[in-house]
Amino acid sequence: MIIGKTIMIILAVFLPPIAVFLQVGVSKHFWINIILTLVGVVPGMIHALVLTLTNSKILKIVLAVILPPLSVFLHVGINKHFWISIILTLLGVVPGMIYAILLIFTKRR
Repeated sequence: MIIGKTIMIILAVFLPPIAVFLQVGVSKHFWINIILTLVGVVPGMIHALVLTLTNSKILKIVLAVILPPLSVFLHVGINKHFWISIILTLLGVVPGMIYAILLIFTKRR
């Protein structure tokens, strides 16, 4: 499983459309990734990596530091925890970060 995930991450960095195709087939995400890769390689890579690592705890923790409400949204969706995260982030980024990280480690999806 780890080898498969590693290969998908490598593909997402070097051949983003291929990585997206292997994950979701020919769908809207595939076409979005084609357009993003044509516009600039970096947006295509970011899109492919997000699709590859959506359920990854590492991605959620990194997002919890950068943008806590997005991390909470990916973890639990839009519910009371999401709105609490937005309020805490508006009051200060650090409380939002702490709440998001605690939520990722304590609440199951």
